[in-house]
Amino acid sequence: KFANISQFFIYLTFAVAELVFGLLVMAVRGFYNGNGTELLGKKLGILAFGNVGLNVGRIAKGFGMEVYAFDAYCPAEVIEKAGVHAVAYPIPKSAKIWGFFTNK
Repeated sequence: KFANISQFFIYLTFAVAELVFGLLVMAVRGFYNGNGTELLGKKLGILAFGNVGLNVGRIAKGFGMEVYAFDAYCPAEVIEKAGVHAVAYPIPKSAKIWGFFTNK
């Protein structure tokens, strides 16, 4: 019996988002010395609001953070519908986007 690959990617998305946020908590809290700060009321910026970014934003909102997101391919309305502040940055129509870089 074969596993459903689409379900595998859904679970992997949640695992990656949890790992990202776990590392964020460790970094903010000063890793193991405990001299850090709390996340309540802090701002988090997410670059690329895909499946992982969406889930990181959900976790951050659960910690009481203000979440801002930018995605060149995702309309601002979709980001706002997820309860996240959309950051608009105009990209020239002549620019070809490859990952985080642009090539004119």
